[in-house]
Formats: sequence, structure tokens, C-alpha cells
Amino acid sequence: MRPSFHALLLSPPLKVAFSLCLVTIMASGCGFFHKEPTPTEPSALLSFGQEKLAEKRFSKAKEQFERVLETTSDNELRLQALINLADTLYKNAEYEEARFQYRKFLELYPVHPLAPRAQFQLAMCSFAEIKTPDRDQAITLEALRQFERFLQSYPDHPLASEAEQRHAFCINRLAEHDLLVARFYYKLGKYHSAINRLSALLDSYPDFAQNDKALYLLGQSYEEEESLEKAQAAFVRLVNEHPDSGYASSAKRALRKWRKKGG
Repeated sequence: MRPSFHALLLSPPLKVAFSLCLVTIMASGCGFFHKEPTPTEPSALLSFGQEKLAEKRFSKAKEQFERVLETTSDNELRLQALINLADTLYKNAEYEEARFQYRKFLELYPVHPLAPRAQFQLAMCSFAEIKTPDRDQAITLEALRQFERFLQSYPDHPLASEAEQRHAFCINRLAEHDLLVARFYYKLGKYHSAINRLSALLDSYPDFAQNDKALYLLGQSYEEEESLEKAQAAFVRLVNEHPDSGYASSAKRALRKWRKKGG
């Protein structure tokens, strides 16, 4: 008769092998469930948090920087923990909390060498949340203001060039939004509202890349309101300022048509 599986399992050689296997598994398990040691000294906590930040373990990094702020009165350690905490929140896309911490840093350390970067990052928190042109642009306006503050305060800083580029992007996005709103009014037949929005756009954003389109829509809006002199003025300005634009060609045809009619 063949021995049962239970009998084989209880045989001395297999019992020894099974025990060794179980010990190995348990030893491995201990390593698997081993808790990562956390330092207790504030300076060590700061270094540990910076390591976790570099590893993109943002929750762990945040925990360490908060512990530094809670456990030490050392000003240098506190300011390093505060800027690192803000950076951790920013990199983890927690922009509202990051904004709070960058503002706090600027309030506490306004003349520190890291203050310019804190101001730049404060602007970047809003920049990261900018929406498409068809959406509300309040956050774009906030980013614009923060970049302006940076450029006014630190015009020679190494980050100034990037700040200027971001600032220009914000202006362009605000202008794109205004143009979309003006087109929306035009399509609804609300020509007066379209005219007001387009006039403000042209005054506020003279370097906007789509000002040829804005001028053409302005001329069309005036035409719909039967303000032909103002329509002609808009088209003449379009032809003079954007002679190579496709909209300039359409404006020229409209001007020729009015001249033939004696308008």
C-alpha cells in the first residue's frame, strides 16, 4: 500500500525540510514587514526628509519636514524644513497647501537668499493650475500678478528669464479668453458687449498674436451695429498693423465694397 500524503509530511526527513522552509519564509517575512527606522534629531529628520523628497516619497518627506517644524526652535533648520515642505507639496500637486507654505516663508524670511525662489514657486503654484482659454481665468490672473511681483523684486535673478516667459504665457492666455468671450457675444448678436470686450483686449494686450482677428471681429461688430465709420476705422487699422494677415485681405475687400457704395 502506498503511504498517504499526511504520512509522508510527518516523516522525519520531510519534517526537517518543511521546518527549514518555514524558517526561511518567516525570515523573509520579517524583512518584508521591517519598518524603516526614522531618526529623532531635527537635523537628521531634515536630512531624512530630503532623501525621501529626492525619492519622490512625498508623504514620507512631508511627515519629516513637519516634525522638524514641530520639534525645533533652530531658525536655520526651520527655514530649510519650511521651504522643503513647500517644495514637497508643490511636487505632489498639492498647490493650495504649497501656496500657503511659500507665502509663510516669504512672510518669515523676506530677505533670505531663498526668498526669490519662494516667490517664483508661489507663482508656479498658480501657473500649474491654469485652465484652457474657454474656462474661467482667475488663476491665470493670480499667476500673472505673482510673476510680476517676482520680476519687479528680482529683475536680475537667474529665474527672471523663465519668469518673463511664464508671464508672457499668462498674458496670452488671458487675451485668448477675452477673444473667445467676444466671439461668443458676437454669435449671440450681443454686438455692443463684443465691442466692449474687443476694445479692452486691444488696449490691454497690444502684443497679442491674434490681434488681427480681434480687429476684424471688432469691425464686423461695428458693421452689425451699423456704425460704418467705426467699422471702417477698425478695418483700416487691421490693414495697416497686420498687412500680411488673412484677415487684412478680408478687411480690404470690405473697404473696397464700402467705397464703391460711397460709404
